[in-house]
This record gives sequence, structure tokens and C-alpha cells, in this order.
Amino acid sequence: MTSPKLAFPLRGRGRHYPYPPQDPSGWPRNQWGSVNPDDVPVEVVPSVTNVLSVCDKPGLKGWAAEQALRSLYESGNIPLDVERAIQSHKWAFNDVSERRADAGTRAHTLAERLTQDLPLPSSISEEDEAYADAFLKFWSDTNPEPLEVEVTMYGDGYAGTADLIANLTVNFSRGPRVVDYKTRGERPDPKKKARYGLLYDENRMQLAALAHCPQVALEGSEGWELLPAPQVEGAVGVALYPDGTYDLEEVADLDRWYRGFRGALELWKGLRGVA
Repeated sequence: MTSPKLAFPLRGRGRHYPYPPQDPSGWPRNQWGSVNPDDVPVEVVPSVTNVLSVCDKPGLKGWAAEQALRSLYESGNIPLDVERAIQSHKWAFNDVSERRADAGTRAHTLAERLTQDLPLPSSISEEDEAYADAFLKFWSDTNPEPLEVEVTMYGDGYAGTADLIANLTVNFSRGPRVVDYKTRGERPDPKKKARYGLLYDENRMQLAALAHCPQVALEGSEGWELLPAPQVEGAVGVALYPDGTYDLEEVADLDRWYRGFRGALELWKGLRGVA
């Protein structure tokens, strides 16, 4: 994912945003690149993704086991000793996660540039070209009219950055929606998608949290200011695939998923010792 201008890592507590918004780039950092709590000059609020990190993700357990087995067999050197095999491959999912995160960041950058009609990098990989193609197909099919791009939004005790707020057409209905892009390594199994949907529950809570934000932070000539957020009627998650295609899901019952997010926020506060 991209790194929003206002976001910063707070030591021991994950990604945060200053409230009211101001540029945190000049704040002193420790040796790990984080800001120590005593060095924060203003009130801060956790990011949406930081809050949702407390949620259990059962699907990741099977995925992590799959990556370990793939790494073991693809290495071509399977140790006879079980403990050696475990030590060599049990963290394989970290490498895959980092590669997927890098691909996601690049895809978000391409999407932002394409949205604002800015030139693309002079050289991009085949995978990045495929994600760009997928994004352009989504853009052509839904015909968005952007209201805000990569904008930080403030809610009640939290903040997050939306990839896009736009009027667009989804399921034959046109209206203002908050949009989040997700890069996926492959298309989901159709049966699994039919049963569980395209998005994960934490994706739906993330979009619901953004849709319930009443303010956005915009940078002007005299610094950052909070302004009323565009009124949205829905939220859409867009999956971009490395074969140049896309899929999307409009989140049903945003109030339900927002209640889930508020519960996660209270859990996050309790675990972090935040009032």
C-alpha cells in the first residue's frame, strides 16, 4: 500500500495520523524510523488498517501453510530432517507478503497517476502493466467522476486514506462511492467467491469506516485543513489481477460493517492501553 503524507509510525502502536492534520515528516524519529509517543506535539488517532490489525484472519493461516509447502517443494532440496525443513521454510510467507505488498504499492501508484492523467514511469514490469490494464478496464466500465483521489479522511477517533471518492456506475446504479483497490495474485475460486464474496471481512470494515468519515484533510497554501467529506452512498472494493482483469464488490449494509469496525477500535484501544 502507499504511504500517505500525513501517516507516521508511532512506536509500539502502529500507523497513526495527527489530529488536527499537519505534516509529521519533521518530527524526530528513533533508530527504527518511528516517532516516540513523548515526541508527538499534537493529538493522534490510529489508522483504519492499524485498528483492523487486531482482527483474526483465519484465511491467512492456510495461506501461510501453503506458502511454506510451496517453498519447500520448489527449493528442490527437501531435507530429510523435519526440524531443518521447518526452520528453512516456515517463514516463506513473509517473502511472498513483501513481494505482494511491493506490487500493491506500485499498482496504487499507477492507479493514482492514471486517475490524475499523469505520465507513467518510463519503465514498468509486465506485472505492473497488467495491473494498469486491469485498472483501465475498471475505469472504462464504471466511468468515474473523481471527487477526491488518495485523500485522508477523519472519523470518530480514527483516520484512513481512501484511494478514490467518485461518482461511478456499479450494478447499473450511479452515485458517489468510496473506492479501495486491492491487488490479488490470482482470481479467487468461483465457488469460494460465490459463498464468501470477493472481499475479506476486514476489507468491508475498512471501507465502511471510510464511508462514515465526516471530514477530509486537504493541503493548501497555508498548510493542512479539515473540510467536510463528500457525501457517499456506498463503498466499493476493486480487485486487480495480474492477468489484466478486475473484479469488484459493492459492500452491502455499511452500517453493519461499521459496527464491526467500532468494536475493533475498542478492542484495539484495550490491547494498546489507549483511553
